[in-house]
Amino acid sequence: MMQQIALPLAVVIVALGLACSSPTPTAPTAPTTPIVSTVTRLDSAPVLGETVAVDVKGRVIDADHEHPVSNASVTPTGFCARGTTSAGGACRSVSPPVPGVTADANGVFALVANIPQTWDGLQLSVTRDGYEPMAIYIAPSDVTAATLRVLPTLTISAGESLTMRTFSGWMNCGEDGYYCRRVRISASASELIDVEATPVQDQQVGIVQGRVGFFFPSQRHITVSGGSDAWIYAGSPTSIAPFLYDQLVTLTARRH
Repeated sequence: MMQQIALPLAVVIVALGLACSSPTPTAPTAPTTPIVSTVTRLDSAPVLGETVAVDVKGRVIDADHEHPVSNASVTPTGFCARGTTSAGGACRSVSPPVPGVTADANGVFALVANIPQTWDGLQLSVTRDGYEPMAIYIAPSDVTAATLRVLPTLTISAGESLTMRTFSGWMNCGEDGYYCRRVRISASASELIDVEATPVQDQQVGIVQGRVGFFFPSQRHITVSGGSDAWIYAGSPTSIAPFLYDQLVTLTARRH
């Protein structure tokens, strides 16, 4: 199903880069099946023009540790394009969906996307076990050396404390001006865990079970069941600063 996609203001989304020594990887290959994009206006009138084959090459990086992420799946899932009429441009899903390519041992990937020639943003979805699923936009200037930064999935158990990096610009945060991070609470479903978020810097923080949408959470302490997800938000809810990774928050978990 085609849908509208919000285009962030910058190209980066989470960071995880590394210097790793691994065997020389086999160069990734572009998919053999063409990626076909169907582009229509909401009233079904075509406005975005002819498609063009775009070669995309890049690397998947661990945003917390700055090292390459091997075996990540990278899939073109959406784009934004300038319109060819007074109706303006639009953001759309890639349709029909196409299979992704797999990054090599050094996090390197290559793919081909057939999208409107007036495109000005391509959304690449990145998935890998142990990492948060990401939807990252790249600009035309980045197609030859795209850097896709992904966040490791975090877990915390009772008696533990961890300091995490949050960032702004992730669509999962619910609002581009928020910094956020998801943390899984590791405990049995019958256990209640008290979780508290504390700012490392002098910034506003909040914590909530489940995503917050467009309302910054006011509480710093919640009690949740084991296996739940806690979403930690930081920074000013009115300060738009997308794709930054410098909002540090300490999370502490205790048995209720």
